[in-house]
Amino acid sequence: MMTLFVYSTRAENRDTLLYPSDEAKKSNLVIMDYEDFGPPSMSFELLGQGWWSWESSGSSNINRLYPIKVVVYSNKTLKQIKSQYPVIPIKKQDYRYISLEQANRYLNKNIQDNFISSITAKLKRTKNRLETEIIE
Repeated sequence: MMTLFVYSTRAENRDTLLYPSDEAKKSNLVIMDYEDFGPPSMSFELLGQGWWSWESSGSSNINRLYPIKVVVYSNKTLKQIKSQYPVIPIKKQDYRYISLEQANRYLNKNIQDNFISSITAKLKRTKNRLETEIIE
C-alpha cells in the first residue's frame, strides 16, 4: 500500500511533515458489524442470515444479537480476505465477506429506497465510513 503524506509548502517549514493525508489513513478493508447494514430482513441476501453461519437456524430469542463481523474489501481477493479473517466456530468468530462494489451497490439502492428514515440514516453512516476508510 502506498502511503501519502502532506508536507508544508511554506518556505520556513519546507519539507516538514505536517500530518498523514486522508489517503494514507485508508486501507484495503474495513471490518464492520452485521447491524451496520440494517436489519437481517433487509441485509440477509447480501450477508446471509443474522445468526452463526455454521448453524442451520438462529435463537428462538428474537432479541439475540450475534457478534458477526462483515469484512468489506477492495483490491484483494476473497481468498486472501478469508485467510486473514477465517470463520472459527469454536471461538464464535464469524465473518461475512463483501467487496466494496457489492457494499456500495447495496447501500446506494437501500438509501435511495428510504423505507425507514432511521435505517436510512444508519446506512448513510455506513457508506460514509466506507468512503473515508477504504481505498477504491
